[in-house]
Amino acid sequence: MKELSQDAEHALLDQVMLKKEEACKKIISQYKDFAFNIAYQVLRDYQDAEEVTQDAFINAFRGLKNFNRKSKFSSWLYRITFNSALGKLRKRKNRYSELSEVECQNVASIPVEDTLAEMKSHERQKYLSKAIHMLSEKDRVLISLFYFQECSMEEVSKITNLSLTNTKVKIFRIRKQLKKNLSFLLKEEVVSLL
Repeated sequence: MKELSQDAEHALLDQVMLKKEEACKKIISQYKDFAFNIAYQVLRDYQDAEEVTQDAFINAFRGLKNFNRKSKFSSWLYRITFNSALGKLRKRKNRYSELSEVECQNVASIPVEDTLAEMKSHERQKYLSKAIHMLSEKDRVLISLFYFQECSMEEVSKITNLSLTNTKVKIFRIRKQLKKNLSFLLKEEVVSLL
């Protein structure tokens, strides 16, 4: 769906504040997929992501009177979604285990670029997906927003409530971590073949 102009978005938001159902449906239709993707990247559970997305829209609609119309509604909604997903994640008992920095440093010297260039597209995707899954929840969201959702650094910064400088540094570090994760995964693959 194409992005709404700021004037069209504001007109719809005015209608939402008047509790007009059609306007609510249009706003939800416009942003639901992106909001769901953010929630899913954090939670890695379809039902939890759906629940968080619904809650985020409800909270956004209830809080519209506090929305600063100088910024984009989408950034505000995605920030609500992101924070709600993190809150839900904190309540969970099962956490993802992460590789320690020492484990990653031990495999960082393996050349990844040549091996990846020779892989077929679906195999690259498989390894990239595994490497991303090894990241922390927050890092997965950052990398997803920037690369898969194609948000600008400024938008990622607003959504995650990080400074622009911090966002840039984190994206840089996440890329380095992804390289280490890929090195580790490819080393395991080679060892399993021997």
